[in-house]
Amino acid sequence: PPLPMFPLLPPLPVSPFPRLPVSPSPRLPVSPSPRLPFSPSPHPSIYPGPL
Repeated sequence: PPLPMFPLLPPLPVSPFPRLPVSPSPRLPVSPSPRLPFSPSPHPSIYPGPL
């Protein structure tokens, strides 16, 4: 049975959705999806960010 304090809390520290800037994986600072502006790939060509 679900907890009474957790019926549906959208403001979670980590989102399960790949569309959000937060990755479901605690190891990656961002989502591994190539569609996002940030990628865990070491290739700088797909790294539009400061990295």
